[in-house]
Amino acid sequence: FDIICRCLGIQDAEIADIRQSRALVYIEQDKFDTADADLTSASNIIRRTFGEQHPKMGFCLHKRGMLEFAKGNISQAIEVLEKSLKILKQTLDKYHPEVADVLITLGEVQSVKDSSAALIS
Repeated sequence: FDIICRCLGIQDAEIADIRQSRALVYIEQDKFDTADADLTSASNIIRRTFGEQHPKMGFCLHKRGMLEFAKGNISQAIEVLEKSLKILKQTLDKYHPEVADVLITLGEVQSVKDSSAALIS
């Protein structure tokens, strides 16, 4: 990773993609702070390079939603996933696989929220 950063520069769009992929690994390892740092860096690069309403931002927000879900922040996960879905639906075809992936993740998170609400009542 360090060699790629030196070759491309730490603000290159490819670095944002690598950081997002690496964040998914960190989420699986329960290294949430490290995943958060990678996703923050990736979203900053994407924002500067492409803007807020680019599909790459939607992809990054999807991963951020997955992180929030893994951390148990259900409401925050839903909020971020809905933002991701909005961007992706505006910039991609509604049948795009990434739109479907976000919908699946959102359904999983909503299911946990609904189950938790049922236990409380």
